[in-house]
Amino acid sequence: MLIIDYIRIAVLLLLCVYCSITDIKDGIVKNTILLSAGGIGVLLYIIQVVAFGINDPWIVFINILINAFISLLLYLFHVWAAGDCKMLLAVFILIPPSLSLHSRIPYISLILIPAFAFLFSFFFLIVDSIRAMIKQKHIVKKDKLIGTLKVLLIRYISTMSVVLLADKLLFIFFKDLVNRYWVMIIVINICLVIIVNSIRLFQKAYVFLPIITVDIVLMILYGESPVRYLISFALVLLIMVIRIFISEYNYQIINTSEVEEGMILSTETTMLFLNSKVKGLPPISKEDLRSRLSKEEADSVKRWEKSKYGLSQVKTVRKIPFIIFISIGTLCYIVLGVIFS
Repeated sequence: MLIIDYIRIAVLLLLCVYCSITDIKDGIVKNTILLSAGGIGVLLYIIQVVAFGINDPWIVFINILINAFISLLLYLFHVWAAGDCKMLLAVFILIPPSLSLHSRIPYISLILIPAFAFLFSFFFLIVDSIRAMIKQKHIVKKDKLIGTLKVLLIRYISTMSVVLLADKLLFIFFKDLVNRYWVMIIVINICLVIIVNSIRLFQKAYVFLPIITVDIVLMILYGESPVRYLISFALVLLIMVIRIFISEYNYQIINTSEVEEGMILSTETTMLFLNSKVKGLPPISKEDLRSRLSKEEADSVKRWEKSKYGLSQVKTVRKIPFIIFISIGTLCYIVLGVIFS
C-alpha cells in the first residue's frame, strides 16, 4: 500500500472511534465530522490519481456508488437510521482503493462492511438477550415459540426465496468465490435474513411469489447439490428462531418522565394512548425507525403520565448503537483486505 493509504486508514480509524463514542454516549453522529471525513477521503483520492495514478479508477467510483445505493435503500426501508447511512458512505469514501481493486469481486466487495456490521450486531443481541433472560428469570415458553413460528410461516417462505435467489446469483456469477470463501456466503446469508425480516414489502405475495418462480427456473437451469439447499433452509430457520428469542427481550421499562426525543415506544405502550385526550401523542408504534419520537411527541407522553389514563412507566424498544458495529465491520474489512491484497 502507498503512504496515502495509511493516511486513509488512520483517518478512518479516528472517525470510527469518535463516532462510536458519540453514538454510545449521546445517541448522535455529527454531520460536520462525517462531512469532513468524506471530504478528506475525496481529497486523498484526487491526490492519488494525480500524483501516483491508479488502475481502473472507475471501479472505485462504481464500487462506492453501488454500495451507497444499497445503504440508502436500507435507510428508506427503515432498517437503520440516516446517521448510519451517512457514516457508511464516509467509510466507503475513505477505504483505500487498493483493498477494493485487489478483491476478486471489485463491484460488491464493500458490501462486506455492512454485512459484518449486521453479523456482529446479531451476535451482540443474542448475548444481550441471554443476559436479560438470566437477569429477569424469564424464559420464552415453548408454546409461544411454536405459535410464533406458525404465524411467521409466510415470513420464512419470503425470506427463504430471497436467500436462495441471492445464493444462486452468486453461484452463477462468482462460482469460484462461492466455493473458495463459503464462510463469506454464510455471513451474507445471515445479513439477508435480518434485512429481509425487517422489510415488510418482501412479505407481500406479489413480491415473494415472483421471486420463488425465478428461484425454480434458476434451479432447473443451473443444477446444484441439494445439500447446499438444505443448509440454506436450515440456516434461515435457525436465524429466525433466534430472532424470535431476541425479540422477547427487545424492550426495556423506563419511567415515563425519562422519555426523550428519538426513543421508540413499544406497540403495547402506544395502544394505551388511544383513549387519552392528551394532544400530540404518537400513533401506534411500528417498533422501527419510523416510530422514533419527535420532541413534541416525547413532551406529550410526559404530559400523558399525569392524565387520567397515564402510567408512571412505559415500555421502549432497546436502542442499539449501530455505529460501533459499522466500525467493527470496517476493521474486519481492512484486515481481510490487507491479508488478501
